Amino acid sequence: MLDFKHLRSLRFESGNGELTASGPRRFAEIMLEEAEVLALRFPERAQRYLEEASLRFIEVCDTVGCVVAAVCSETAALRAGSVAALTQSTDMKAIYDKLASDINLPSFNEIATWARNRDAPLEQLNRGSWTGWLQRLFRVLAGESSGVMSDNS
Repeated sequence: MLDFKHLRSLRFESGNGELTASGPRRFAEIMLEEAEVLALRFPERAQRYLEEASLRFIEVCDTVGCVVAAVCSETAALRAGSVAALTQSTDMKAIYDKLASDINLPSFNEIATWARNRDAPLEQLNRGSWTGWLQRLFRVLAGESSGVMSDNS
C-alpha cells in the first residue's frame, strides 16, 4: 500500500544535501507510478496521490507528466464516484492546451466538445504515441458529461 507520509519523507539529494534537478521530478514519477497501481484496486485512495503527482510535475515544468497524472487522477475520481476536479481547472486546461499546441494535438475544448457529441470524430484522437492518452482524456470527459463512469470503462 502506498504510504504518502513515507513517500513525502524520501529525500532526493545530491552529495551536498540539496535537491537535484532530477530529484523532484523523480519524486513525481514514483508517486505517479505507485498511485496508478493503487488506482486499480482503490481508485478513491489513489486520486489524491495522482493529483499531488500532477502538481509535482508542474513544479518541475514537466507538462507531459502533469497531463498524464491529471488524466489518471480524473479516471480514478470517476471510477471512485467522486468529483473530477483537475479537468475543470482553468490551469489544467491551459497546461494541456500548451502541450497540445507544441505537439499538434486537438485542444482541450475540442476534445470536450467531442465527448458531448454522439457523432464525435474519434479518428481525430489517433495521434501516434498520444492516441491512448487522448482516448483516456476523451473517456474522462465523456464520463463527466454523463455523470457516470463504470469500472469497465
